[in-house]
Amino acid sequence: MQVEVKALHENVFAKYDIDYMIDLHHQGTLSETYGELVSGSILYPTNANVKPEVLEASKKLGAVVYNSIEPSGWGHIGRYDGGSGENIGRNGAAVRYDIATLLFEMRGMSDHNVESVALGQKSNGYLIKQTVTTLDAAVRALADDSIETVDASFWDTLPTQTNRPGAEADE
Repeated sequence: MQVEVKALHENVFAKYDIDYMIDLHHQGTLSETYGELVSGSILYPTNANVKPEVLEASKKLGAVVYNSIEPSGWGHIGRYDGGSGENIGRNGAAVRYDIATLLFEMRGMSDHNVESVALGQKSNGYLIKQTVTTLDAAVRALADDSIETVDASFWDTLPTQTNRPGAEADE
């Protein structure tokens, strides 16, 4: 187990009763759905050992995020193409600690050693706005309990991201 993972388990997961978790990451700039670059990709825990109620809460958390970003006009969300191992953060936290989890892979970054991967200031600003909007919507839905009644059926039609034809995979 990596030092930072061990610290997270010992100092956070084992000490606090956490109900929900959004795991924010960067996925590069090449992912798309229907020919349109995504601003981010999301995925609930996909391990078979996740309790049904934890899975449902995770999907509802995803619905809150999706509903706050997708209609904005500047955000475009896809389903992340991820694995089901318990060693993956969203899966492990859901299985081991019964935490409703959502992976959110944000598109791009403002600097990178490969120039074509770096985004300009305007694009980077939208990604910052997307993060703030996401976290704000999640906190509000948890605070007013509206997360309990959110419709998570969008997952049934959310397209899985792919990489642009001829492009290298995101790293």
